[in-house]
Amino acid sequence: MKIGFGIFCFYFVNCRKTKKNMLFPFIVSLVGLFFLLANAIRFAITCKNRDVSYRILTIYLILLFCVELFCNIIGFLYPNSNFFLSHYYFIFQFITLNLFFYKSFSNVTLKRIMVIVFISVLLFFRISIL
Repeated sequence: MKIGFGIFCFYFVNCRKTKKNMLFPFIVSLVGLFFLLANAIRFAITCKNRDVSYRILTIYLILLFCVELFCNIIGFLYPNSNFFLSHYYFIFQFITLNLFFYKSFSNVTLKRIMVIVFISVLLFFRISIL
């Protein structure tokens, strides 16, 4: 009887999703979103006289902020319904970071490898969607 009561208490004390239990992770997420916005604004303001890699990184930060903002809004309004945004995040992260590293590398061999991997992965995405 004690074991069953212990499992019952563990389930209802630790596994219940109440608004009070979800408030702290939501606040931490909002703080992270604020810092991401601050970095995106800072990079956007200072990117006027910078090179292409800096601008790609700025676009990455702005798009990351947008995805995180939508993730927070959907996660708050409809909990556990924002998983589909991770697919968009993965694709745009792959494209922008690939462009960033392509512009950063000076070695021609590394650039060719980046192009081959980029095209291969995009073809794989396309085939897996069909």
